[in-house]
Amino acid sequence: MRGTQGPRCGPALNELNVIQDGAILVRDGVLLEVGPSRRVENLAQARGAIEINAAGRVVMPGFVDSHTHLAFPPAGIHAADPAAAVRALHTATCQRLEIRTRAYLEAMARHGTTTVEVKTGCLLDEAAESKLLRMLCALRREPLDLIPTFLFRLPSELSGGSCHATEWVVSDLLPKIRRRGVARFADLAWDFNVALLPCFNRYLSEPRSRHSTRRTAPCGQH
Repeated sequence: MRGTQGPRCGPALNELNVIQDGAILVRDGVLLEVGPSRRVENLAQARGAIEINAAGRVVMPGFVDSHTHLAFPPAGIHAADPAAAVRALHTATCQRLEIRTRAYLEAMARHGTTTVEVKTGCLLDEAAESKLLRMLCALRREPLDLIPTFLFRLPSELSGGSCHATEWVVSDLLPKIRRRGVARFADLAWDFNVALLPCFNRYLSEPRSRHSTRRTAPCGQH
């Protein structure tokens, strides 16, 4: 694709001009040069390179999908009813969950996605969280890069027990997830209830203190 270097914004997003008879020079997964084939082939860095013939095709960046609920709630369960989603997760076998999720991933890969982040969000159900995270880990690189995220969600009916539940997640659940290496990011669901801010600050301080990446998404339901 022809265009200026760096991220595009505004009208530049529509300027998807193809370099006719173009070539890309790649080393160790890093793009070194992009341009007309004749120029790229004559570069000293291109000597001895392995040629991949992509004639008649368009080579373009893959899509990185950085926010999905691909596996939870399960198919057929409305996102507004997380309790029903947890029950459905318990009744489904790991094999069935994996087959269904793999089908989604294969469809995404066919349409150009190369990396996808997938959230959990099983309220405070440790068994459901563990089941979902194990399944996601089994699919981490098939057929694309899958990044599991633990989504901390407090049940709406919990009310006064929110801080106690948060402390359990921080002191018990997060250390287990860290030891098992089954999640890459920590996220949270928030409905803009300011009374929950101390709970969420406590929760986010744990992955930050462990030098992990922390994320929040305070928009919509997150």
